[in-house]
Amino acid sequence: MMQGELQGRAIAGGPRARPATMRRALRLLAVVALLLAAFAPGASAQERIRLRAGEHAEFSRIALDVPQLGEWSIERNGRLVTVLFSDRELLFATEQIFPQRRISRVTSARSERARDGTRLILSMSCNCVAEAYEFRPGMLVMDIRAQPEETEAAAVQDQAGAGPDGRPQDPQQDGSGSGGGSGGDGGGGQNAASGSMEALAIHRPEPPPATSGSVLSQPVARADAGSETETRAAPDPAPTAAPAPPAEDGPSDAASITEAQRRLLEQLARAADQGLVQFRDPGGPDDPRIPQEEVAATEPAARPQDAPAPHAAADPHAPGDRRPQGPQDRQATDPSEGGAAPPPPAPQVQLDAQTVWDRDRRPATPRPATCPDDALLDPAPWRRSAEFYDRMGEIRARMMLEFDKADPRAALDLAWLQVGFGFGAEARQTLDQFVPEVREAALLRDLARVMDDDPPAPDGPLSQGAECPGRAGMWRLASRMTPSPAVLKEPAWRASVLDAFAELPIRLRRRAGPPLVEHLTALGELDFADAARLRLDRAPGDHGAPWLLAIGRLALARGEVERGETLLRDVSLTDGPEAAEAMLALADSLLGRRDTLPGDLVEDIALKAFEHQGTELGRRLLVAEILGRAGRDQLGEALQVIETELFAGGARAADLEAALRAILERARAADVGEYAYAEAIMRHRGLIREPEVFDPARIRVAREMTGIGLANVAIDLLGPALSRGGSEARLAAAAAEVTLDLPLDALRRLEGLEGDDAARLRARALLALGRDAEAFAEVAGALPEGSPERARLAWRAAIWPDAARLPGEDPRRLLAAWMAGEPPPDPGEVIARALDARPESAGAADAAPDPMVEAAAREAMFLSPPAVAEPPSLAAARRLIEASEAARARIEEALGGV
Repeated sequence: MMQGELQGRAIAGGPRARPATMRRALRLLAVVALLLAAFAPGASAQERIRLRAGEHAEFSRIALDVPQLGEWSIERNGRLVTVLFSDRELLFATEQIFPQRRISRVTSARSERARDGTRLILSMSCNCVAEAYEFRPGMLVMDIRAQPEETEAAAVQDQAGAGPDGRPQDPQQDGSGSGGGSGGDGGGGQNAASGSMEALAIHRPEPPPATSGSVLSQPVARADAGSETETRAAPDPAPTAAPAPPAEDGPSDAASITEAQRRLLEQLARAADQGLVQFRDPGGPDDPRIPQEEVAATEPAARPQDAPAPHAAADPHAPGDRRPQGPQDRQATDPSEGGAAPPPPAPQVQLDAQTVWDRDRRPATPRPATCPDDALLDPAPWRRSAEFYDRMGEIRARMMLEFDKADPRAALDLAWLQVGFGFGAEARQTLDQFVPEVREAALLRDLARVMDDDPPAPDGPLSQGAECPGRAGMWRLASRMTPSPAVLKEPAWRASVLDAFAELPIRLRRRAGPPLVEHLTALGELDFADAARLRLDRAPGDHGAPWLLAIGRLALARGEVERGETLLRDVSLTDGPEAAEAMLALADSLLGRRDTLPGDLVEDIALKAFEHQGTELGRRLLVAEILGRAGRDQLGEALQVIETELFAGGARAADLEAALRAILERARAADVGEYAYAEAIMRHRGLIREPEVFDPARIRVAREMTGIGLANVAIDLLGPALSRGGSEARLAAAAAEVTLDLPLDALRRLEGLEGDDAARLRARALLALGRDAEAFAEVAGALPEGSPERARLAWRAAIWPDAARLPGEDPRRLLAAWMAGEPPPDPGEVIARALDARPESAGAADAAPDPMVEAAAREAMFLSPPAVAEPPSLAAARRLIEASEAARARIEEALGGV
């Protein structure tokens, strides 16, 4: 409406009114735009930051007043310095830098807003060093100073008074005034090498992955590639000459090295003054690292006194160089034979140090030829501190080259990143699609399979190195692959594997640790597994349920039952997939020590079994549930569950039958109750099938039924096993027949059977027939001397020396001792021993007689022969009568125990 009115007024006013009207309309639109921008969403959230700059003789300084500075970082790319203020929307006032250019070492400044925050980008006029620090809360200061060689070059140029092209230089050309000093390229980095990355003093970017360079410096064409791919032969691994040093970016590297050497020598000199270090000629005769025989072999031959000494530089193998001179060296250093000119002498070694690592480190384990190089398994690419998605975006930005081709090097970096965060399937897909078939890719593919709990490829690098130490050996153990027993016991091999495990980042230790510890526990290498546990258990943080499950099983294997069951119980209460495995391990531990399980654990196992029904894990949980219910005095309920599930059919029949056999082999009538046991067996008797695999359970049930008086049922149950002639079944049937008072049938069934159990059963049958002496002779060799069972059989067979070893409370013992003619003990000693055995709380002397003393006196009186030679007297007659009465009572008591 407003624009229409303005246009109408302009037309009505005529040609002269149109320009003025248009100007007013434009001003009005500008005001409206400013108001809209001011009240737009997010406009008020921006913070305007004042940026101040100042020039100094040796550096340029920039100060930023940023309230609540928060998280920030700085990086340099060539002559561009970028300061990132994370998660902040800032608006920088850069008028003091650009376009006025108040400082000479910065040519321009601009800011950019991105998803991760606001960036301040500075373009420098020199290869300067940028240092940033927080001067005080809310103020960030950056000092930009020229490198030493550039400062010297600028000083020489100022003295000469000429520019780079030989003409006098106008100090006003760069806009920096007389205080500039360095001038520089206004283009912001044209003289710097393209894409060079130099480390800032406060933030050093991490190097590229060490493994990425080994793939794609020598690309290899795939065997199934349809297009022609250029292949280059690998260089000869045997070097013929020392490689040339890499090209330097400029004189700054040499100056930095010189300065570092100066500082290092200064520190070493101070340490030498304090007696902390000792200088020694490296390679000299007193070098302890060179054997004396080698020193003697490499010493130059003695020359005559009048022979002139050769110049040190003329001999390429002077005493400082301990290499022997071979034929190739002689040919190369003798110009008269047509060889090339002698190479320049190697630079003199300035510093040579020996540390405790060189002196005391353990000898390296020899590596078989099939082992992958440890450098290919270097975990350095996984130690990056950046988040996964940040690294993912950075690598994907490098993935595509011109003509829509993928960069294999970037693809390999992406696969390393995916493996480092546990994405095994994604890493394999990346390798299959974008990376050539090289050894590093094959090794990374094996690691990706390990991340998904899959075994390495049969023809992969990890599968071929059966005895590899270090990183390869560690990953083999984490993939549950076992080396030879001799290698597994070698201390140096174990130490290399533990070192490789300890150098992994914490997230990879949490991934590789559980299978590593579980595999070592299964192999019985408990000390090795515990040493690996310490490499992760001491690290702070929550290492996850898989780790708790692994160390819980390890604790149980080491006999730490309470600690192991506590860990397993904690894992069983989680919601992850490890909860079911923890329940099974906890149930196995509890059932191994007792026959019952806690009620809440049984119910949890039942819920998990229902949740995983139809799977292998579900079948194992169902078996554990049945065993738990049977152990909780619910034998009938457990057998009812099995019968119902078997009637329903399905693939779980084998597991249910295994659970049935385990229950019947475990259950005891004394624990369940005689009536409940008999009722459960009789009600579900049909579950005990005829196949031979049921014989152990059948025999156990028959023995329990015999023990509770149902021997006839036991013989019926043993029918299928007796038809197969098993020795255990015959023993169980013979025991039932002895109980049924069928000793002759038992003896016939025991014919030909050897062993202590068969001898005992034959003795019982012979005792039932009244053939006591034969019964004792049958078991005399099977029963140890002094055992109560042997003594009881000896009493029946009238073998008095053995019967005299009956327990002390048995009344037959004294009679057997008297019949054996053993010398009677001294009554005084017997009474004294009885008095010593009295409790300390015994009464006074005038109290009632002590029963223990009276029993000891009667025992001594019974075993002592009567004193017939004593002169006749009333007291002697009284003593004889008392002794006779005591002996009669003891004999009646003993005979009553037959």
